[in-house]
Amino acid sequence: IFAISVDEYNPLKNRQAGRILSFGMIALICLNLPANLHYKWENMFLFRIISGPREPSMEKTDHYLVPLMNSFVELWDPGVYLTRTAKYPAGRVIRCALVPFVADMKASRKLAGSRQCGLCDIERDKLRAGTLLDPKEFPRKTNEEYRAKATLWRNAVTLASRDTFYREKGIRWTPFLLLPYWDPTRITVVDVMHALLEGIVQTH
Repeated sequence: IFAISVDEYNPLKNRQAGRILSFGMIALICLNLPANLHYKWENMFLFRIISGPREPSMEKTDHYLVPLMNSFVELWDPGVYLTRTAKYPAGRVIRCALVPFVADMKASRKLAGSRQCGLCDIERDKLRAGTLLDPKEFPRKTNEEYRAKATLWRNAVTLASRDTFYREKGIRWTPFLLLPYWDPTRITVVDVMHALLEGIVQTH
């Protein structure tokens, strides 16, 4: 089982002549290892550097993900046959899954395909108003509904119609949906570094 982490950063830290640069990375973390070994550099797989100097658009970022998703489709079914392992000298088939997606709010909204909350259809302005108190007022998204709307976005003929659909419905297609087991309403996780260590949990 692998987690995928995506983050963007400014190598200049906004300190040199006011220049704002943005570079990103896509990394995989093997969750089969003990928890204290997950994020050691020697155990992480740096899949891709997203070159700057500016953040790519949502659609352009998708191109970085497609090759990885295609690989994980095959790693799930039919899997990979290893001719010999330490426990299975006669060989065995292994399967790999990619869950969860760990990112801050900005990256998760950009790559996971949901403009608003990934769990419900309530828009941010209504949440900030503080008038919604009844859990029944938060209609839960479903995987089937999400995928159906994402397919409608993908089948839109023009970029303008895609933009309109995304603004109105808050969902677009993403390469993560190539994975048959991917449930966008359950798999996206806000990372601890941004939510707690950087003190922005209130916006997540």
